[in-house]
Amino acid sequence: MEFYYSANVWDQKLCPDTSKLAKPTHWSNVSNATVIKIVDGKYRSAVFSGIFALDVTIPIAIDKKGWTTGIFFCRWFGHRLQNRGIKIKINSANYEIINGYSGEVVSNLAR
Repeated sequence: MEFYYSANVWDQKLCPDTSKLAKPTHWSNVSNATVIKIVDGKYRSAVFSGIFALDVTIPIAIDKKGWTTGIFFCRWFGHRLQNRGIKIKINSANYEIINGYSGEVVSNLAR
């Protein structure tokens, strides 16, 4: 995911820890990717919906609070994590995995 790994690494001065107002602000094209269509996903207090590129090397899991989580290639305020994509919480009843997807995915969450 070039759009993700070409972004600057997380900068504590530029990236807020949380933002209830963050939403999808940029989209990138992918080809033949595994994606998830999310309704009311959560990351750092933001709630949003959209299609996101999934990191298939890390399995979808259930966290200690019962949320379904996955690792996604999506920037936060234009920045990426150093070693992996971001971990988004998803409601187990509100997502759909799509294999072989070609089209736009959310590539940034910000205000």
